[in-house]
Amino acid sequence: MDAGWERSKKLDVGLEMTLFRHWNITADYFYEKRSNILMQRKTWPSQLGYSATPWSNVGKVDNWGWEFSTNYHHSINKDLSMDFRGNFTYVENKYVYRDEPYTPYPWKRETGRPLNSTWGYIAEGLYQTEDEIKYGPKVELGSTAQVGDIKYRDLNGDGVINSDDQIDLGAGGWSTSPFTFGLNLTLKYKNFTLFAMGSGQTGAVAFKNNSYYWNRGTSKFSEIVMGRWTEETKETATYPRLSTSNGDNNFRNSTFWMYKNNVFRLSNVQLTYDFPTDTFNGTFIRGLSLYCGGSNLLTIAKEREYMAVSYTHLTLPTILRV
Repeated sequence: MDAGWERSKKLDVGLEMTLFRHWNITADYFYEKRSNILMQRKTWPSQLGYSATPWSNVGKVDNWGWEFSTNYHHSINKDLSMDFRGNFTYVENKYVYRDEPYTPYPWKRETGRPLNSTWGYIAEGLYQTEDEIKYGPKVELGSTAQVGDIKYRDLNGDGVINSDDQIDLGAGGWSTSPFTFGLNLTLKYKNFTLFAMGSGQTGAVAFKNNSYYWNRGTSKFSEIVMGRWTEETKETATYPRLSTSNGDNNFRNSTFWMYKNNVFRLSNVQLTYDFPTDTFNGTFIRGLSLYCGGSNLLTIAKEREYMAVSYTHLTLPTILRV
């Protein structure tokens, strides 16, 4: 292996401005093209007799995004003032070139997709009858499909559900949200100061825990257990049948377990009272402040379900850029 340094070309465009004497804005757009990235060759044939697949400087990755920050400070009158600060960031990346073997299925290629993507299956609900299993695609995922299991889409139409039907679910590339933000607010009224700080993210994708049959404590079962598929609940079941095997079909990465992890957290709030400077005249005390505050006071999380519905409208050509 003749390894070398990675190479990088960067573009950064920035803007700074002040409006109305109180409002400062800073914005940056960046684009980075990285090449000569060291990665393991996947197209190296075993017939060449190498004991291990070689590494080469062949990879290419693009990163791009923007950053925006703003600060608004205004003294409304001699007793009241405010200061607001916000920062917002959006970042994406993709493989421009990744050495990988030929595949007839475009959805299996990593080139053109985000880094660290998670691969899995498109879920299409649950098996409700034995006929669905008997006359549907044959499931070859480690165990025999049963009524109540998750039903997956046969992407290549060969009548078999296997690794060829996996697609980039985006959960790795988006597990760190592409859009993040932070907000700070300070209000001052006479000797009182209120400070609040929050942060959040949108667009992050996550999976529910695959151990979906565990209970939440000693006496309260989780909604997943209570919503499981049974013969009696097949019309209203929101989760597959319970099982204990880690090789079970229901434990595969799929859209059934995905959700958008949009979160906002009010991470810190503090109220302070500063005693007037003349309160302690003639004493050794130069100043005194009293404050109370709290941390992690509020979390707003919207777990918008993907499950089967989000992908049912897709046709094969449009799947290529999920």
